[in-house]
Amino acid sequence: MSSPTNNYKLYTYVIDRIIFILLFLMLFIDIFNGFMLHKNILLPISISQLYKLVFLTVLFSSFIFHAPQKLIYILLFFSLLLCGPLIGVLFHANSGFFSEIVLIFKLLTPLITYFYFRSLINRDSPFFIRNIKRLVILDFLIISVNMLLGAFGFGYEQYISYTSGEAIGTVGYFYAGNELSILMIIVFSLIALFTWLKYKKSYIFIATFLLLLSLLKATKAAILGVLIIVVAVPFVVGFRKTIHKYIVTNLLMFIILPIISYLLYVGVVQTGLYAKILGSFEKYDILTFIYSNRNNFAVNGWEVFNSQYSLFEQLFGVGQQHYMKLAIKSAEIDVIDVLFYYGYFGLLFLLGLIATMFVKSFVQIRKKSFIFARYSLFMIALLFIISLIAGHTFFSGLAGPFIGLIFAFPYYKIIK
Repeated sequence: MSSPTNNYKLYTYVIDRIIFILLFLMLFIDIFNGFMLHKNILLPISISQLYKLVFLTVLFSSFIFHAPQKLIYILLFFSLLLCGPLIGVLFHANSGFFSEIVLIFKLLTPLITYFYFRSLINRDSPFFIRNIKRLVILDFLIISVNMLLGAFGFGYEQYISYTSGEAIGTVGYFYAGNELSILMIIVFSLIALFTWLKYKKSYIFIATFLLLLSLLKATKAAILGVLIIVVAVPFVVGFRKTIHKYIVTNLLMFIILPIISYLLYVGVVQTGLYAKILGSFEKYDILTFIYSNRNNFAVNGWEVFNSQYSLFEQLFGVGQQHYMKLAIKSAEIDVIDVLFYYGYFGLLFLLGLIATMFVKSFVQIRKKSFIFARYSLFMIALLFIISLIAGHTFFSGLAGPFIGLIFAFPYYKIIK
C-alpha cells in the first residue's frame, strides 16, 4: 500500500511535468489559432482561450497540495475584480460576461504563475531552471520562425498605412498581435540574459538578431523595448573583473554601433514605419505621437468615469463591456484601463502587485546567490513604464506566464 508521502511525490512529479508540457505547447496553440482565423475557419470557442483555461485549471490543481492558501488569495482577488463586470450585467444589461471572465484571468495570470513558479523553485530548483531555459529557447525559436515567415508575406500585418494602404510590419500568425510586443521583450530579454551569462563572445551577434526581429514587428514598443534590453542586460547583470576583456573584444561599440544604427535605419524605412512616424508627427503633437492617440482616449475615458459612474462604480468599476458602451474605445494604457474597468480597488490591486514584486526583487538583490534579482528588478520597472504608455502589458495572455516568471526569478538561488 502506497504511503501519503509517496502519493504526494508522484502527484507533484506528474503535475509539474504536465504544466511544463502545456507551457511548451502554448505558443504553438496560439499560432494554430491565428492560422485558423486567418483562413476564416471559425470555431464556436477560441482554441487559444480554451487551452489557457486548461492550463490555469492544472495550475490550480497543483496548489491543492503545494499552496492551498494561494487559492484563497486568488479567489479573493478574482471576486474583487468581478464586482465591476457583475455591476455591468445586473444593472446595465451587459452581455459578453464570459469575455469579462477571460479578461480578469489575463490580469491574474502573472500572480497565479508567480505563485506556482516560486513554489517550484522552493521544491525543485534544478527542474525549474532546466525547463525554464528549454521553454525560453523554444519560444524564441517559435517567435523567430513566425516573424521570418511574416516577413515573406505569411500571416497578419501589424498595421495598414492610412495613406498608401500598404502593410507595415508583421506579427506572423499570432492573432493577438498587440500582445506580441510584450512577449518579444520578455523572451528576448531572457535570451539576452542567458547569452550574456554563458556565451558572452556571441552576445553582440544575438543582440543584433534580436533587434532585427523587433524591426519586423515595426512597433515603437517592440523596437525601443528590445533596444533597451540588449544594451542594458550586461550592465544589469553586472560586469565582473574576469570579463573586462569582453568590453573591448566582444562589444567593440565604436565599430558595431554604427552598423546597428544603419540596420535600424534601413529596417525602419523598409518596414514602412518611417513613413508612419512622419505622418504621425505631421498629424499629432509629440505627446499624442508617443501615446499613439491613447492619451486622447484616456482623457475621454476620464470624463466618462467622472460624469457617468456612481461612487460605487468608481470604487469597483463596471467591467470592460459597459465601459466600451460609454466611451466607445478603451485607452489601451493598462493602469488607465484597469481603473475604468475595475475601479479604484482594481487599480490598487495592479499597482500593489507591481510594487510588492518590485520591493521583493530589491530585497533579494542584497543576497549574492540570487543572481536573477537584479534582472527582475529591471524588467518589472521596464514593464511598468511600458504599461504607462501602451496597452496589453499586464493584460497579455501571451506574456502573462512570463511576467509571473519574472516575479519569481529573484528567489532562484545559484547552488555552487
